[in-house]
Amino acid sequence: MNADHQPSAEWLAPSDSPRWVGLDIGGANLKIADGRGRAASAAFPLWREPRGLATAITSLLANFAAPREASIALTMTGELADCYATKADGVRAIIDATLDAAEGRAVRVAAVDDRWLTCADAKESPPLVAAANWRLGARLVAGQFPKDRGVWVDIGSTTTDVIPIEDGKVIAVGANDTARLLAGELVYTGVRRTPLCAVVDRLPYRGRECPVAAEWFATTADVWLLLGQLPENPSDSGTADGRPLVRQAAVERLARCLCADRDSFDVTDGLTVARHVAAIQTAKIVGALARHDAEWAVFTGEGEFLAPQVGNNATVAATSVASGHFGTAASRSFPAHAAAVLASHELGSNL
Repeated sequence: MNADHQPSAEWLAPSDSPRWVGLDIGGANLKIADGRGRAASAAFPLWREPRGLATAITSLLANFAAPREASIALTMTGELADCYATKADGVRAIIDATLDAAEGRAVRVAAVDDRWLTCADAKESPPLVAAANWRLGARLVAGQFPKDRGVWVDIGSTTTDVIPIEDGKVIAVGANDTARLLAGELVYTGVRRTPLCAVVDRLPYRGRECPVAAEWFATTADVWLLLGQLPENPSDSGTADGRPLVRQAAVERLARCLCADRDSFDVTDGLTVARHVAAIQTAKIVGALARHDAEWAVFTGEGEFLAPQVGNNATVAATSVASGHFGTAASRSFPAHAAAVLASHELGSNL
């Protein structure tokens, strides 16, 4: 962090404030945080198992050892999952599942107009709470920078938020995800779940360019694993082919994108492909950031390792990663962390 852009307020919930846990329900991951630096995430394929959501949230709360006296600050993006006929149906189902799992804890739902709604009110106004998690992260970052113009960049497993901030206020153009896509404030690319064929249509292969098979053969997790930015995880089967997230399997998944296999595509080929995809994906994020005349950029999310390259290429004077203030776990679950912090400040015990 540049010395001229030190945080001007606390990134954490006050230790003496009433306890809140932030809960962020996504389509592929469930995230929880206490606003004090502790956070966790659990993979959950909501689009496949919508009826199991309440049980999954119950397990998340139990594994996190969320205090019984803690209230829940709820936000979501999972309403877009295609298991729901409409986003409104998804909002209501997610709220009901959270209430089932809350075991009597108070629940408030974050709205895109910066209010905290009761569950009943949120179910009556789904557009206000659908995909409102970005607003929480942006507000927390904005509170740290009362001067100058900057951007909060959250690079997640699936998407990237690029939110402009000026003089301590969020100045985003879009409120819902469609509007944010149109405004370039939501870039549908992430460091784990994005299919390669959504990033590139051609790849280098032994001195030539080869068109890419438009199949879900590999994802960006394979790219960043080979480049050393994501760790191997033999127990992670959330890959394109369901095989473990390990280097050899990643190389073989990348081979399939060129209709090749291990007999005609080796580790050197895999690294060549990975570097190419990484450059294209990074350029997409740089392009979104460069649209803003930003003096500073704060990065969060699983892909915050891209901060130096993105910031330099977008010619941002001061670039920082928020994990330096509260740890990697909370950065990777930043909207959940922000929900807990903001609820502690704005609601306290006033329910």
